[in-house]
Amino acid sequence: MWTLKIAFVFTALQYVLSLTQQELNYVAQKLDVRVKLTDSLKYDGKRHTMVITLLNKGQRPMELREVDMFFHSFFMVEPDHLPKPAGYISRRNHVHLHHINGMLFKMTFLPSLGIILPNESKEIRITIQDWAVSRTDVINNWYIVSKGLTPTVLDATALDDLSFVEEFIDPNQYKRYMDDKYNPFTPIDRFNRMKAYDLGSSAVEYGIIPTPKEVGFDTSRPVTIDNSWIITAAPSLLNEANFLGAKLRLPHIDTPVATRAIILEIGNTGIDDPESYLIKSLDCADVISVKGQSPAGVFYGVQSLLSLLTVNGTETFRTLPGFSILDEPRYGYRGIHLDVARNFQPKETVIDLLDSMAQYKLNKLHLHLSDDEAWRLDIPSLPELTSVGAKRCHDLDEKTCIIPQLASGPRPVAPGSGFYRQNDYQDILMHAKSRHVEIIPEFQMPSHAHAAIKAMEERFRNSNDIDHLLTDLEDTSEYLSVQMFNDDAMNPCVESTYNFMRTVIQTIKRYHIDIMPLQYFNLGGETIPHGALVNSTACKKAFPSVTPEELPVYAKAYFMSRLAKMVIVDENLKLAGYEDAFFLNGDPLPGGSTNLLAYPYQNVWEWGLANKAYKLANSGYPVVLSPVTHLSFDHPYEPDSEERGLYWASRFTDTYKVFSLRPDDLYDNIDVKRSGEPLTRLDVCGIGDVNCDPLLRPENIMGIQAFGWTELIKDKDTLDFMLFPRVLALAERAWHRAPWEANSTVPVSDWEKFTNKVGYKELPRLDKDAIKYRLPLPGIAVGTSNNREYQVTMKAEFPNLRLQYSFDNGQSWTEYAYLFVLDDINQTIVMRTMSTDGQRSSRTARFAINDIINSKI
Repeated sequence: MWTLKIAFVFTALQYVLSLTQQELNYVAQKLDVRVKLTDSLKYDGKRHTMVITLLNKGQRPMELREVDMFFHSFFMVEPDHLPKPAGYISRRNHVHLHHINGMLFKMTFLPSLGIILPNESKEIRITIQDWAVSRTDVINNWYIVSKGLTPTVLDATALDDLSFVEEFIDPNQYKRYMDDKYNPFTPIDRFNRMKAYDLGSSAVEYGIIPTPKEVGFDTSRPVTIDNSWIITAAPSLLNEANFLGAKLRLPHIDTPVATRAIILEIGNTGIDDPESYLIKSLDCADVISVKGQSPAGVFYGVQSLLSLLTVNGTETFRTLPGFSILDEPRYGYRGIHLDVARNFQPKETVIDLLDSMAQYKLNKLHLHLSDDEAWRLDIPSLPELTSVGAKRCHDLDEKTCIIPQLASGPRPVAPGSGFYRQNDYQDILMHAKSRHVEIIPEFQMPSHAHAAIKAMEERFRNSNDIDHLLTDLEDTSEYLSVQMFNDDAMNPCVESTYNFMRTVIQTIKRYHIDIMPLQYFNLGGETIPHGALVNSTACKKAFPSVTPEELPVYAKAYFMSRLAKMVIVDENLKLAGYEDAFFLNGDPLPGGSTNLLAYPYQNVWEWGLANKAYKLANSGYPVVLSPVTHLSFDHPYEPDSEERGLYWASRFTDTYKVFSLRPDDLYDNIDVKRSGEPLTRLDVCGIGDVNCDPLLRPENIMGIQAFGWTELIKDKDTLDFMLFPRVLALAERAWHRAPWEANSTVPVSDWEKFTNKVGYKELPRLDKDAIKYRLPLPGIAVGTSNNREYQVTMKAEFPNLRLQYSFDNGQSWTEYAYLFVLDDINQTIVMRTMSTDGQRSSRTARFAINDIINSKI
């Protein structure tokens, strides 16, 4: 035995003395990594424990003291000790931990860790700030580095399914703090939450999402559309005629005809709204008239006509009853925000999203093009923005790229790396124009600007360009942003910051001018981190009488005034930003006007900030409502550790919650704390709404917008999963004001109609378009018969989704058609939902009768 150990030690010493790329790759392949998150409940949400188990799966010993392991965390690691330049040595765990910047951390293994023999494991326990209750709270693609060698991703952590993270099986793992009321939904919970019944496809055959304002049908005057029809349209509607012709494979001409034609025309619909439309089948002949107040109105009329013609997800020739639809949007701004900075989304993905938005009459795409993690648009005169700022790789000096974040790994590959060249961006603009969607570009500033700052520092090093630096070279301020960056705030006190902004704005204007003239420049505008700028020589000169504590606030206000002049006066644009951009010391900055656009989003009820939306509107700011409790589509659909998503605003946001939003009075949406504890309007607003500003100028509410942040979204399939079907509910509320919104709850009948339209009409369309929407898990109800058998009924959230169950752990599946019987209380059923085309399935749910019995004991 001792001889064997001595041999292993000798082999390990050879390994240490001669670590090669081959040996490093061997460790990456053979070092198994398992992660368990626990203790959130134990520490009442103030921190949690990450247990890392390292297992040597190889045939020879491993010695890791020349190896550094890099990993990511959403929260500060060892918050009692980090961040600090020297790092933190945990002798109990035999590791030396460093916070690099942002979410990137380094673990250096101490010699005391010793040799890891084949099939031997070592356990490391790390304390991390706040809670973690979801598998996606762990970020994958951990990688190892040794001096002079190429960094290599650990195979065990490379999979996007996060299979190296252990299941969350007890409350100390899946609850955040003692007051957390949420448990993972059981199949019975899901069934009880499903309020709607299956009405059958015939009940919604001619249903349209979003719901039109007025619809009438006359079965005595049917109209049959076939391939002998033509489309007629004036040259000004060539785009709309081409779109409809491509969908129905019909030719179009600009000469009016009297029969068997779909006539597209601009004219008086009887409603002043430019996006209104009137479509109807005419009594005199086989003719369908699509009339809009503008080309956009005609386009939306075309979309409604296509919905009427859709059967099993495909637009098809068919006979329709005589019909008349008069429609107009509830809001002029109906938007989606898409973050392409955290994880890059290629041009094709954005174009596909534009098609889906147009199908449901959404008309604004707020494109988030920069953040701490990357800059995503080519600015030819500042090439470092993309040569450095658009790439993430293992360069801790950030001279060639931004350091890895959000599982981007050590190599500069997508989705961590990537950007739009001018022609890519203009392709997006042209497609958006054809779909009547306005692109609103956003570049985050003055905070969340790490990527831009590092790119301009490299430009300064290479070409001595001091005129575009975003920092004061003499600034020694120390701070940490919410995302744990120590260098992500532009300096508003140096003139080079405004030179940079002028270059960016003028370039964006030039990209837009011949396609879709730029209307808004969105600066983001979130708050400068506390402690930033306090040691800036330039800021001390600019604000000599301001205390260090007040300096970031005053510098931010100065930045806003300079940028507003540049955007509004010099460039003749409008300035947009998040709510923080337009607030100073708790009140809106004076000067609210139609030249500005604010996106108030922080409505977490117990934080007392929901009144910011109405404060801005009352102060003259046009406002787009973006309440995070209802419209954060990066949040999970269920409070389950297996569901993807962040959950800082609400533990989950399902499609019903989006559908139930009542934008006319934000305070009517007060429901629960983040913990799940019930809240009433009285709890938050007090008697007579004393704590909640009323909306005095409703004309300043421009519309609503949902957020699509992409920290956890790496590809199109995942983006589709997180956006759909919630986008359908967003479109319904943005376009259609339902009568029930004046009441306290959504009537079952309205939700029932919506879910049936989604299931029978829209999900097949999404399947046909290869949009991989989230498939909800099945719900079940259990009853007993006279002979003590248990009768199981299954149900889907959206009718028309197929249900399956298995008694052999998914080896074989049975289609659910009617209730079935169980006579063994220990027998486990595995269940899943299938897409309407049968090509995809949801994750599975498990159930045994004994689960009910044990839960009642």
